[in-house]
This record gives sequence, C-alpha cells and structure tokens, in this order.
Amino acid sequence: MSRKLTKEKALQIWTGDNYIYINRNLAGRNYKKTDMFVDYIEWNRNMYKISEIIKMLINSMLPFNYFRYENCFYRGEVYSLLTEESYNRETFTSICSDYEQALSFSESNVMFKITVDPEVFCIPTGIENELLIEPNVHWKYLGREGCFYLVHILPFNPNIKNYGKLIDEIEEAYIKENDQEILKLETNLQNNAFNDVGNIYDFILNNIEFFNVDEKPCYNFADFKADIRNLNIKTGLANLELLFEFYKSKI
Repeated sequence: MSRKLTKEKALQIWTGDNYIYINRNLAGRNYKKTDMFVDYIEWNRNMYKISEIIKMLINSMLPFNYFRYENCFYRGEVYSLLTEESYNRETFTSICSDYEQALSFSESNVMFKITVDPEVFCIPTGIENELLIEPNVHWKYLGREGCFYLVHILPFNPNIKNYGKLIDEIEEAYIKENDQEILKLETNLQNNAFNDVGNIYDFILNNIEFFNVDEKPCYNFADFKADIRNLNIKTGLANLELLFEFYKSKI
C-alpha cells in the first residue's frame, strides 16, 4: 500500500482511536482525553506525521452550506465537560445528525443540540450521519432545552476564551468549592459536633473517603484509630473497636 497520505486515509486514521492524538496536537496540555503527545501515527503498517494529517483534513474541508444538510446535529459529551458558556474549541469535533447515534456517546443522557453557521468548514467522516468540524471554531451557547445544551457553531471569535482555559477555570472553581466543604466539615469536628456514638456512625457512613484506606493496602485498626484521632473525634477504645468493625462492613 502506498505511504502517500490522501483525504480518505486521513479520515480513516481520524475515525479510529487515533483522533485523541490528533486533537492533543491541536489543543496541547488542555486536551483532557490523553496526556500523551506524539508526532507520528502508525496506520496500516505505515507512519504518518500528525501535522500532515491535520493539514490534509483541513485542506479537504468545504463550507457547511456546500453540503445542503438539514441544520440540526447532536453530540454526546462527558457530563463534567459540559458548560453553559460560549467558548472557542481548538480541536476537530465530530457531530452527528442521528440522535440515537449521538446518544450512545453521551453521559447521563445530556447532549449538545447543534446548528452550524454556513461559513464553518467541515467534511463527512465516512461514518453514516457524521460530520467533522474544523478546529478553532466558536461554540456559542444559546441555552438549555430539556436534556440539550443548545449551541450554534460559528467561525473563530478572538474575543472569547478557548475551551481548555475555560475548563481549567471550571475545575479550579470546583476544587475551591470542594475545599470549602472540607473546611466546613473540619470546623464541625473541631467544635466536637459528635455527642454520642450514633452520630459518629452516621459520620463514618457519610464520609468513608476521609479515611486513608486507598493509601494503605493493609489498612488496619491502628490506622483507623489514628484517622479518628486526627479528625478530633473523641470516644473510648471499646467504641473504637465497634466503629472499626462497622467501618469494615461499609467499604
């Protein structure tokens, strides 16, 4: 087989698992699906440079209005990466005209419902109902409609944040909020909020993750006792033994 890269070969490489390495080259460290950066992809026993695959895909694209599709598409997405903000998307993105097909890639049945501006460049992937959108386009958030996040894809907008930066900010806000919850819990502990063993049982049941069992493969009574003391929970040795048995039954 010829090593020469063609549009058909570039699309076949994209539609396999290699798309994550192509998008990693476009988005850099902001791409969440892999940390691995590679320059070449092996396909059918030949090596192809990712920069050349990207160039071939982009040069093979045409404006959306060329294809005369009905302008209604869907995209399943990981729930944690959905956002109610507009942003620039740095990567290639596949969208689908078939709802059920897109739903199979969704988490918690939450999806994008998408319209595409006539000037946005794209190409059919060769998979039925699927269209590949060029990198560096503007995803304009329009609101919610039931389980759908409504989006209109436009050409790149230099005044809007890139997706990677936006997701970093969302994750930082989540971490900050989570830290505040931990601080609130620790404050309650320091104020000796547990007046009886029953309250401690409830605490253990609702806060299993505060015990370092994952960090110690042979987590035992001594470790549990130390964690209880570190959390400033005061109770007698006999109660601790009962609590440890209760803890083991719940993990």
